[in-house]
Amino acid sequence: MPDNADTAVLNQYNLSIGFNPLVSPTLELSAFELGTLLVKIDVDLQGYYVNNVYSLGEDNIAIRLHRAEAQDRHLIIASRIGAWITSNQYVVSEVTKFVSDARSLLGRSKFQHCKGIEGERILDIEFTDSVGIKHLIAEFFGAGNMIITDENYKILCILRKLESKDRKLDLGGNYLMPSRKVPVISLLTKQDISRILKSELPVERALGRGLQLPRYFVEEALFRAGITKGTPAPSLGEEIVEELFKCIKDINQEASRSKTLYLYRISDGNEHILTSIKLMQKEAVQVRSYEDPFVAMDELAFNDVQKQAEDLKYRTAAKDIEHKKRRLESTRQQALSLRNKSTELANLAKEILEGKITDLELRERLQKLGSGISYHEGYWISDGKQIVSTYSLASKIFDESKLSAKAADAAENTAKQMELELQKSETNIIRMKEQVKVAATKREKKWFEKYRWFVTSEGLLAIGGRDATTNSFIIRKHMVSDDLVFHAEVVGSPFFLLKHASEAGEASTLETATATVSFSRAWREGLTNADAYMVHPSQVKLVAPSGMSMPRGSFMIEGPRRYYKALQLSLGIGLANTEDGNVFLCAPTQASIEYCKKVVEILPGYNNTSWLLKRLAKEFEGIKIDRDEILRIIPSGRFATGRILKGKDKPLKMDWT
Repeated sequence: MPDNADTAVLNQYNLSIGFNPLVSPTLELSAFELGTLLVKIDVDLQGYYVNNVYSLGEDNIAIRLHRAEAQDRHLIIASRIGAWITSNQYVVSEVTKFVSDARSLLGRSKFQHCKGIEGERILDIEFTDSVGIKHLIAEFFGAGNMIITDENYKILCILRKLESKDRKLDLGGNYLMPSRKVPVISLLTKQDISRILKSELPVERALGRGLQLPRYFVEEALFRAGITKGTPAPSLGEEIVEELFKCIKDINQEASRSKTLYLYRISDGNEHILTSIKLMQKEAVQVRSYEDPFVAMDELAFNDVQKQAEDLKYRTAAKDIEHKKRRLESTRQQALSLRNKSTELANLAKEILEGKITDLELRERLQKLGSGISYHEGYWISDGKQIVSTYSLASKIFDESKLSAKAADAAENTAKQMELELQKSETNIIRMKEQVKVAATKREKKWFEKYRWFVTSEGLLAIGGRDATTNSFIIRKHMVSDDLVFHAEVVGSPFFLLKHASEAGEASTLETATATVSFSRAWREGLTNADAYMVHPSQVKLVAPSGMSMPRGSFMIEGPRRYYKALQLSLGIGLANTEDGNVFLCAPTQASIEYCKKVVEILPGYNNTSWLLKRLAKEFEGIKIDRDEILRIIPSGRFATGRILKGKDKPLKMDWT
């Protein structure tokens, strides 16, 4: 929850807190709906690897996953709601401790399996990497929790530590399931039902308490069995109990097989519920069915999660502004105090020379001002030395006055710098709303954005591999007879295709050759020049000759090659204008100039990616820099920047088929 200072700052800039963490989310899922979501997550994420993990508020995360020849997927885990793959663009908040740990533990690991626990609102995702198996466990009940464990379920990091009568969750301990005191429905027997119905409670309350089922499930079972709510549980006859048992089993089977979610409004109120089964009870009015359960979650739960992310950003920004205001006020007070001290010391020195002040009064005023001049055994002392004359005493006090004035000047300059920083923070917090609006619409990525790609200055599409797998995809799936094929004379080179290149000029072939060497391992090794060659598709052999083998992503080249010698490794980064909005482009410099308004030339160097991101943020001030998008388009290695160039800013064609 924000404190009063946060709220005051947010109100000042018209940024209200939209989510109250003490109030339950508007959407609550039972284990049945969660099961429907988890089955689809398990199918949709096969073959995907973790690219990054983001904070969406203090309790929720988004996991970005990628796979060759496929669109990135974004898995949201909201610790008090559920999990789903979102199609929405989201605003992330500052990295939390849990997310920082999750990045270290899960980064580049492969998704293996997602499962739920029958009757429990718990998710268990298994990932693998070179070290071994990791489990990401999410609990969607109570305050919610997320835990990452090793293959033996030893806890490696945890969102919320827990110690209760039944279980303890802490770093280094083993993950323990919550104790279950009621039978799961798949193992439920008629005897269990009969035992539960011995309670003196109304039948719906007896079943709800005895089986821990959601209310809609219990009421649906009663409706199908022809039992009126409020009926005393012990009054039900043997045949009715048999029918009720059958209905509960049937509904459980429907829910476990369901791939659809249904939204209902209860007719006697404004309550809406999301279910994994079709309801027959008269009180339920179906509002909508969702063949894709992820669409339901995006429509019904996404805003709650996004508000938490936005609120954390706002609260962090508000605290930063309050901190800067306090520092600024303190520095201003310090400057004023130093200025007053300088003035008073100068006045004292003047009074000494004019003989208008007694020694006793002088001693009191110097002590009050915190002067370094003191009186000891009939003598004035400064820096451990005796002051021998009235003139020398006045001179020493004047010196202190000058030092105090100089310190006041420095404090005032510091205050001016702080004021500029505060104004920048105030501007940034106002921009937050605009950033959220921009992020609300997500640009659908084109097929070629899975690869290295650019459009040449002559208007032709070039695509290149990112690794051995995408090299193979490009050659085997996308190469056609009128393409041109490029490769560098470097181990670890991508294959590039210049698509439909029958009319390609020298500019397009040279740019594609430059891209081939620039995105090769030569960049990572810090080379400044490398050679590339060009061949026709008919010269690329997909299968090795009999008795030979080729590594994945490699192909045999036959016949003559056209070489491009000593090409400089150089690329240009700029913001290109497309029909669907702006997109950052990293391409040979001349191609970038064609489609971008401003181009930052990059070269192999000694600086890391964080340095480059800061440099780009400076050059493209006011434009949101998506770290992951930039990392996806730049070469692997270290960087220097070259020229800052003015581009032609032509519209960039993106409708390549």
